[in-house]
Amino acid sequence: MNIEDIIKIITTSIAALGGLAFLVIAFGSWYAKLLSDKIIEKEKFKNNQEIERLKANLQFNYQTQSISNALFHETQFKIYNELWVSLTDLKINMDQLWENVTNHTLQSFVRSLKKAKDSIINSALLIDEDHYSEFLELINHFENYQVGKERLLNMRINRTHYDLPNLNFPQIEKIIEDNRLNKNEIQILILRIKGEMQKVVRGNKLNQLL
Repeated sequence: MNIEDIIKIITTSIAALGGLAFLVIAFGSWYAKLLSDKIIEKEKFKNNQEIERLKANLQFNYQTQSISNALFHETQFKIYNELWVSLTDLKINMDQLWENVTNHTLQSFVRSLKKAKDSIINSALLIDEDHYSEFLELINHFENYQVGKERLLNMRINRTHYDLPNLNFPQIEKIIEDNRLNKNEIQILILRIKGEMQKVVRGNKLNQLL
């Protein structure tokens, strides 16, 4: 074997190794790309699943919130309606007590006042804060009206019982005037509260339609 044969063998070996290296590099590049594509697809799938999960949670929360709002508005509507019935009954008894101060009309007024006050206090969580303050202000005027009527009735009873010929008419007139002022203030407040309650009722009906 001469030098030329040795050179040819070396050259052939190098060429073979170079081709093999090329194949190895090419295969490695292809395999790396394949792995990269699989990883990307896997991440896309994972991200899509997460997006769908978030969408489902949002939809569930929206539906739950919608149901909660609907239940709240429906309950609030019933509460306002019951309160209005109580106030109407209370006003009727107030007018009857104004026309005729007797123990019967007074007790009817007291019972309806207690019922209305209890309804307001028990429903405080479902009544708008501003409306709750107006209700309490209204109840305060009703209670003052009750005190005035009780004083008039007691004076009449004492006069009959003790056969008193005279009464303190200036004092009676003062009590009557105070009662009249309370009655007028009550009527004004009831009209104002009625308007506010109608807004709430209309708003609740609109929310139920949406």
